[in-house]
Amino acid sequence: MNNSANNSHYCNVCNKVYVNKSDPSSCCYYKCSSGHIHYPGPPGPAGITGAKGITGPTGVTGPTGVTGSTGIPGPTGVTGITGPTGVTGPTGVIGPTLAATGFSARRVAPAAVTGSTQLGTWLVTAPNYPAAGFDPTTGSYTIPATGRYSLKATVSYQTIATISAQIGAGVNPAFSIRRISPVATELVSGLFPVLNVNIALLLNLRVILGNGTVTLTGDVTLNAGDVIGLFYIASGLTIGLNIGSSSPSGTVSSVYRIT
Repeated sequence: MNNSANNSHYCNVCNKVYVNKSDPSSCCYYKCSSGHIHYPGPPGPAGITGAKGITGPTGVTGPTGVTGSTGIPGPTGVTGITGPTGVTGPTGVIGPTLAATGFSARRVAPAAVTGSTQLGTWLVTAPNYPAAGFDPTTGSYTIPATGRYSLKATVSYQTIATISAQIGAGVNPAFSIRRISPVATELVSGLFPVLNVNIALLLNLRVILGNGTVTLTGDVTLNAGDVIGLFYIASGLTIGLNIGSSSPSGTVSSVYRIT
């Protein structure tokens, strides 16, 4: 038995406690108070493990390590199935029918003219159609709303008599769609076909054709209240013309809004 608290030992020979009087040069034995030499016996068996102590406090968190490099992207996964079609949204508000703004008219009965004039006397029965603001008698059309309009006219003519004289170099008859008011403006125009021949010592000739067709087409911006019409511009031509032809579709005019 070892009592380490007072550095005393129990002697198995004299059965009493002894004090440590060992040789200072040796730690292999002890002597009791009676002089018996005692050698330490082998260590006894390990005692029962004591209960687990209380867990100590968590240590301070260490610094964050350096971020590692980005790994190689993995393969693209399989495409999932298509989801169901969403609910149909509500129908939008119906926009204005722009092409319904306008007219289409024809001039079928040949009407003789001998000088510049606005072309009137139009028919708007089917297959053509009328419009508010269009006057078939005069051919004037008052624009109902500001916007862009498409202007079209196909005008057929025929000379009343056989051409027997040339026309001067400055004579260039034409048809024109014109803004009459508030400010007179040429919107779209087209010249008559003219035969202009000058063959040295043989022929020098400048005349309009005995009959022909002039086509006008163009898109323009017009303001509400503008008044437009189709005109014949003689430009010095004195030959009488029948404008309208005998064909039901020889001369037609139309205007409709595009924006």
